[in-house]
Amino acid sequence: MARRKFQYQKRSFDAARKRTEQSAGTRDNYIKDEIALYKPSEGENLLRILPPTWEEPVHYGLDIYVHYNIGPDSAAYLCLDKMLAKPCPICEERNKAEHEGDKDYAKKLKPTKRVLFYLIDRDKEKEGLKAWASPWTVDKEIMIQATDSRTREFFPVDDPDEGFDVKITRTGIGEQTKYSVTIARRPSSIELDDATWDTLEEIPCPESLIYYEYDHISQIFEGTTTEAASSTESKEPSNKGFEKLEVTYEEVQATSGSDLDKLVDEAALSLDPGSFESDQELADAICDELGLKKPSTTSTKRRTVTQEESKPEPTPEPEPEPDPAPSSVRSRLAGLRKRNQE
Repeated sequence: MARRKFQYQKRSFDAARKRTEQSAGTRDNYIKDEIALYKPSEGENLLRILPPTWEEPVHYGLDIYVHYNIGPDSAAYLCLDKMLAKPCPICEERNKAEHEGDKDYAKKLKPTKRVLFYLIDRDKEKEGLKAWASPWTVDKEIMIQATDSRTREFFPVDDPDEGFDVKITRTGIGEQTKYSVTIARRPSSIELDDATWDTLEEIPCPESLIYYEYDHISQIFEGTTTEAASSTESKEPSNKGFEKLEVTYEEVQATSGSDLDKLVDEAALSLDPGSFESDQELADAICDELGLKKPSTTSTKRRTVTQEESKPEPTPEPEPEPDPAPSSVRSRLAGLRKRNQE
């Protein structure tokens, strides 16, 4: 029997890991795909912050400002105004909302401040380099503990040879999520392979960012196109196969952890659970995708997501339905699209 000429090609760990992080979503993000993202787990997390490798850094992290949950796919975009001092369509809409007195809507459009830095997860060191766009409050607490105002001493947590590990403890979910920070008492070194150093030097934090053009963000924001607009295939409805699943706003908000991930899968939603910083953010995005709104009463009546609501019997003189209040970004954008079509 002749021997086959086939030769097995081994794949790298990084390539395999990317497959574990894949999702069905096609939404835009602001970090390059080749950079693995870090998400702290519930409870204690031990990490080592890595040094900055861009020119003249003043901090190990880079301050960034992000607009989250934009468009039908809940994409995330760097604020062009805050980051580049350029016109930003989302900030322009926020200014209009503030001028009109719509404070709730304006608040939802406000860019979120994060601090982006590279790290090694001490509990999963084999997974290599990761980037975390941490809440700015976490970065502030790290620096409070890393500086001694009396002795004017600074403990360089990001020094690869004499730095300090940082323990991040995450508790609670949603709006109750809290982080506590503890810095190791003794310095230690960390061993980084050549590939990690290459990434640090070739893709420093500023180079890992993705900026989108004003027109692109504006189109996504107004819902006139999607992130996958270049595809020739039409996108399936996000709630396909969800006919038998009944869920309420309260039930989604009461769900946490892996159960939220399962809900995303069962509902075939174009959301990436790993890209949300908290269970609350993910729960809000799920409710937004499914059109579930916070009830004004304590009623817990279930709603079938894809089932058309029964229509009331016609009356001789039906009263017109009032315009829906701008209770969410999605409802406000729907109004914008309607005005654009008129």
